[in-house]
Amino acid sequence: MSWIESFRETTDGRVREGKSLELENRLDELESELGRLKKLLFNDSEVILTIPLLKRDINSIREDIKCLRDEMIRMSDFTNWMIGITITISVGLFGLVISILLKG
Repeated sequence: MSWIESFRETTDGRVREGKSLELENRLDELESELGRLKKLLFNDSEVILTIPLLKRDINSIREDIKCLRDEMIRMSDFTNWMIGITITISVGLFGLVISILLKG
């Protein structure tokens, strides 16, 4: 076995050990956070009862946001039509004034 192969094996082993320690530490952190969440949620009956109400409120807010978005799109279309009509009338009046001035 050459010195390059032995170096690769020791380096790979260290990297694997380091990554596995990192993963184990992160897993322990996640498990402790999950335990705290479970304790918080399931020990208090008031929290358990409010979760469906929160879901209903969130769904209601989503529907309101969708309605507002649709209304904004409608108002944008209306504004575009009004700008187009205003420009058309302005061009027509400008043309009328020019034709009156050229004849007179």
